[in-house]
Amino acid sequence: MEPKWNNIFTYQRQRTSGSSQLENNVTKNLLKLIQDTDGELIRELANHATFNWDSSSISTPVVETQQEIAQHHQGTENTPYLLGISRNGCDNLAGASGEKQTTNIIDGIIDIDSLNVTLYIEVKTGSSSLSGSQLLRYANELGLGERPDQVEQSPQFGTLTWRSVYGMVSRIENEVSNNISKYLHQEFAKFLEYEQLETTLASNDGDYPKRLRLQRCRDPDHKNWEAGELIFNLRWEDDDKTSNVGEMSAIAFNQLLGGIEDDDARGELRQLNIDEKILDGIPTDVRRDIFAGETVRFKPLEDWVFEAYPGFSEPQGGSLTIATTAPLPDGNTRRFNVKYRNEGHREEGRNLSLRYVRYGESNNYHQQQEAILDPVAFEQVFNTFPQRIRRKAFCGEPEVENLWEAYLNDDLE
Repeated sequence: MEPKWNNIFTYQRQRTSGSSQLENNVTKNLLKLIQDTDGELIRELANHATFNWDSSSISTPVVETQQEIAQHHQGTENTPYLLGISRNGCDNLAGASGEKQTTNIIDGIIDIDSLNVTLYIEVKTGSSSLSGSQLLRYANELGLGERPDQVEQSPQFGTLTWRSVYGMVSRIENEVSNNISKYLHQEFAKFLEYEQLETTLASNDGDYPKRLRLQRCRDPDHKNWEAGELIFNLRWEDDDKTSNVGEMSAIAFNQLLGGIEDDDARGELRQLNIDEKILDGIPTDVRRDIFAGETVRFKPLEDWVFEAYPGFSEPQGGSLTIATTAPLPDGNTRRFNVKYRNEGHREEGRNLSLRYVRYGESNNYHQQQEAILDPVAFEQVFNTFPQRIRRKAFCGEPEVENLWEAYLNDDLE
């Protein structure tokens, strides 16, 4: 069974109502984990310092879902706390109106009677952000403040990212002695990785910011990737348009850097009259000179291109392919091309731009909005990663998966 589906918290949802199904099921999974274990996640939340709780005094909590806030709040003498969880963790309270509604139903309620605390939880999944107006309404109902600034300053209000929740669950998984609890936390951490963790790991400044993104494939019917496979995307975007070359697996990006080892794939590409050295990717010593130093440098890439392809050393209008992936299941390949920059931008070691492009199965170039990294953008994007992480991911035998592991382990500083 594929790793994504070999998980007790994973389910298949209908495409027509997938967003609401996902939110409801993620909430249910989170609350079920808290209910059926020994309060470890609540203790981790206390240790996280989101709220000033005594983690040693937490007993097994009582969990409820989809409850009307006022009804529950009026029926308990516990002190109310409000927590929002989303991918980016922003509360978005600035400018919120908090218009009153007849009923305010929140995703989850957890009574922690040993602390005389009730935690009210609002969950957003995928790319959905927490609604400032919704949070303000809930906070008003709980007496945490009337205005956004009052709520933000309240010690009884906080937000978390799913990445933070993942970190808490992973710590429990590694430390708890109860085998059932260990298993449940291990499964929930993997569920979050597949369903909720997606990140822009790096970007650059400028009018057309380039973004390097990683996530697990969530589409069980994807034509190129298996559900749960790590997907890499390098694109540029602005307010009007976005590069649309498309994602590739982390394995395919490793091939762009380090070359293609599979003999069958190499033979298939040779039949398209692709130069043999293109199949070998970017040489190890060149990648080391680019990525392994204190800062990333574009110049070694350019020097290698001119040495390996001397006919390209004079400015010209065309582009040059320097690396390719093996053919993907749909027959397409992703490639690195280089092209001369506009004349006014050329300078020593910075004459070329690196382009991330797509070719069809008959070796035809797909005319699309490809991601283009000029030398400054290239250095800014990859300098985002610490030197030790760059060496693991891009040097020697490249393993882009190390970027994802560093993100999961909060090790990108």
